[in-house]
Amino acid sequence: MSAAIKQPAGTPSLNSQAALRRNAWAGGPGYYMTKGFPIKSVGKAMARAGACVAMVYCLPSIATQSISLIQDAETMSVNKHLAGVTLVGAVVLGGLIRVAKTADKMAPIMFLLYFIGSLFALFSYADNIIPCLILVCKSAFTGTAAAGAFMGAGTSMAIRMGLAHATYSCEADMGSAPSAHAAAVIDHPVRQDLWGVFEVLVDGLVCALSGLVVLSSGVWKEIGADTAFTMPAAAFQKALGNAGAYIVTISLFLFALSSIIAVIWYGEKLVEFFFNTK
Repeated sequence: MSAAIKQPAGTPSLNSQAALRRNAWAGGPGYYMTKGFPIKSVGKAMARAGACVAMVYCLPSIATQSISLIQDAETMSVNKHLAGVTLVGAVVLGGLIRVAKTADKMAPIMFLLYFIGSLFALFSYADNIIPCLILVCKSAFTGTAAAGAFMGAGTSMAIRMGLAHATYSCEADMGSAPSAHAAAVIDHPVRQDLWGVFEVLVDGLVCALSGLVVLSSGVWKEIGADTAFTMPAAAFQKALGNAGAYIVTISLFLFALSSIIAVIWYGEKLVEFFFNTK
């Protein structure tokens, strides 16, 4: 962004630690539905209903990520209780500043580790990349995707599942990420909006690389659907040896840990909004 953007009136300094400690900024669907809906009473009712449902959603989401975290921790010979309780508890109980600092350090590490590992793996499978891209395009609109059913059902199911997984992965249109963006203390809201766009781009890149590595390695033909979650590790290991397996394990551990921290943060903000308390 250019220097022409001016800081809105009333915005605290970027170094205002006091504002962070007070959790001065709060936002998300509940707030903009309450204040922005034409019929205020309807907007408020919808906001509270949405917050209630989202609070319930946080519980199975944390449980799902916790299972992944424990599996990855045990793979690295890390005590599962230490990984699942101590690490997350120490971060979350430290408050907003601790959450922000932890995520700030973890995000670049896990992205670069996985991104660089993916590039090395794809280099090993370079001859298979173009055929795999062609396979993806053909399978999306042919009987292959239908798995024995008629073409329309297969294509519809593929699109539905693709949208569902993409939405859950990058949180686009779920309404949870705005709570985190709203907490940021920044010189202009547009700059934070750009980070929101960037995170969806990065997430899509990571997912695309994962799929391409799995397809180009050929492990998707060798591993059954019941153990499909092991495909990325198997693909990396096939290309890079044991180092590839460790890259995936460490990356997934950090992904799961950061996801748990984020969902707990969302849940805290939802509780504050629903019960109107701090």
